[in-house]
Amino acid sequence: MTGNKNISPDEKKNLKHADIDKFSSDRLATDSSDKGDFLIKDKKIKDKQDKKSANKKRRIPLAVDIIAALVIILMVVGLLFGVYYVFSRYADSYNDVSIQYTVFISGEDASAISDPNSLKGKELYFDSKGNTYYFGKITSVTSQSGADGELQISARVSVSAKYRNDKGYSVNDNRIAVGSEYSLRTEENRFDVTIVEIRKGGGN
Repeated sequence: MTGNKNISPDEKKNLKHADIDKFSSDRLATDSSDKGDFLIKDKKIKDKQDKKSANKKRRIPLAVDIIAALVIILMVVGLLFGVYYVFSRYADSYNDVSIQYTVFISGEDASAISDPNSLKGKELYFDSKGNTYYFGKITSVTSQSGADGELQISARVSVSAKYRNDKGYSVNDNRIAVGSEYSLRTEENRFDVTIVEIRKGGGN
């Protein structure tokens, strides 16, 4: 204690300034450290917010990409289905075949034919909408009287036709099937017929 009393006023002043400088230095160091911690925390928060914002922004393009991918997939599937449908429809094309079909003539049309056997070897034609289609050649004829005495004629016709599984037979683009009715003609006669039989193979 005694030593402190002998300190001169100038030394006291210097010691006071030294304490103030030390306090200021410590305070600045503390403030600087606190400020650094604050900046680090602020940067972390900002980085986290930026990351969330970036993720949020990424979600929209990702959703759009997924939708676009689904649309493209659907388009490809639709295209493949369309190609398959067209291929399956046209790959199984019509085949040229020789057939014989039998027609039945009755009533007034049959009575108008004076000699049924004269039909043999005659060529048949079908007129429709101003066009004439070749319907084959009669190869054989049979006739008989029905229960009421009227004449009934069966004529077998040979012709080249087209065949397809899901369409059946057609003659010059006119579909024929058992039960089909047509108005046919030769050079001399015209009569309504009903097709009662169809079979593959030519005939004489």
